[in-house]
Amino acid sequence: MPINLAEVGAFAGVDAAGNLSIRFGLYLPGIRAADGFQVVVRIIHRDDRFDPAVPPVDVALQWRPGSEFDLWAVTTSLAPGGPGRYGQEGIYLYRFQLWWTPPGGTRQLVTRWFTDPFARQTDIGMLAAIGCWHAPPPPFEWSDAGWRTPELDDLIVYELQVEQFNDTFAGVADRLVYLKSLGSIASN
Repeated sequence: MPINLAEVGAFAGVDAAGNLSIRFGLYLPGIRAADGFQVVVRIIHRDDRFDPAVPPVDVALQWRPGSEFDLWAVTTSLAPGGPGRYGQEGIYLYRFQLWWTPPGGTRQLVTRWFTDPFARQTDIGMLAAIGCWHAPPPPFEWSDAGWRTPELDDLIVYELQVEQFNDTFAGVADRLVYLKSLGSIASN
């Protein structure tokens, strides 16, 4: 049976009460609730990620017996009033934790965190991400219809590694003046 991409990953929505919601799905073959396992998704609004006063919200996924790949899933409401910006529109970061309770034993953390292998968006620190809005953002307005690729002799190619140069694409954009100041190097 093939993987069903409609049931794994994260999908934003709006619940019946008008709150933002996210449906999570994760395949973990061989990891079953019947064997004492529990999967938790930790969620935080991207604007709160570096605020130590705002903890992530933990939501337990439910194991779906009978699924070929041991599907764990949950739909959770992002009701306003949670910590920080929880419940507000924006980008949410998430990751999973795996817990296990042995027969007659104490619940223990197996994996502190792991990212979503089916994430459609990511953020700094290998965190999976998902955008949540009540209405989809307006389409991007392109304004480059007049752009034409320069002739090969007029091109200057500069290769850089974004993370090492200035961490993000926005960081590279901050240094465009510097790159322009390098000029061209003519080779013989």
